[in-house]
Amino acid sequence: MANVDAATGFTVVRTPNSSVRRFYLDGSASPADAVAVGDLAKVVGDSSTLSIYPTADPITTTTNTAVASDDYIGPIVAVYDSNEVEVGYLAASTAGFIDVETDPDAELMIQSTGSLTELDSQTCFDMLYNDPSETYKRSRCELEATGSAAADGASKQFMVIGLYHSADNAWGSNVNVIVRANEHVRIANTVSL
Repeated sequence: MANVDAATGFTVVRTPNSSVRRFYLDGSASPADAVAVGDLAKVVGDSSTLSIYPTADPITTTTNTAVASDDYIGPIVAVYDSNEVEVGYLAASTAGFIDVETDPDAELMIQSTGSLTELDSQTCFDMLYNDPSETYKRSRCELEATGSAAADGASKQFMVIGLYHSADNAWGSNVNVIVRANEHVRIANTVSL
């Protein structure tokens, strides 16, 4: 049975030291892109005059250097409007709040853009950003496993640590894999298993 091509961004599978924190999205300046559950977040400031929470933005680039320099902090696990009502999705340039899993050892499930095999375990890849789905209120980010961005390297964002086990998932095209951050605000190219 072929894997279904249904990217839903990053889903937290396991967190040894779960640490979900709330961040503020300042809609007056950014994000310039929509944000949804499953997108990745980066730190952009300590706090805002409008909020007691630190300020963050979604990561909307696919290059690992941009993510590394932008202080990747983790996947977005909840999205709220400016009244802190959970909505799952915010349109571009809309103020609100996000909850982010900040544990650098969190294991995340993500779909691959191309074909991966068991031999790709312990291999590092970058993420591919796609605009989130307003209809499904989910990210559409994927693990970049095709093209030049797929080349293995210690400076890539995420290390594949294994197959996500489910009845409808197998190594091959559009496979869902478990990854761990290779570049995080609290670590730098130091994934250990």
